[in-house]
Amino acid sequence: MLYALLMRLISLHRNHLSGCHCLFMCNLYYIFGSVFVQHVADGLNSIAFFF
Repeated sequence: MLYALLMRLISLHRNHLSGCHCLFMCNLYYIFGSVFVQHVADGLNSIAFFF
């Protein structure tokens, strides 16, 4: 489901390549990326804590 949503976002992104929309999407990707990295880092920290 998440993959389909991502594909949909990418196709939307390709259809509307105006400056404002592009900037918005880049910011969105950046936010999602940083949140994902934070979750991975937290996961690694908790795994390291258990060992």
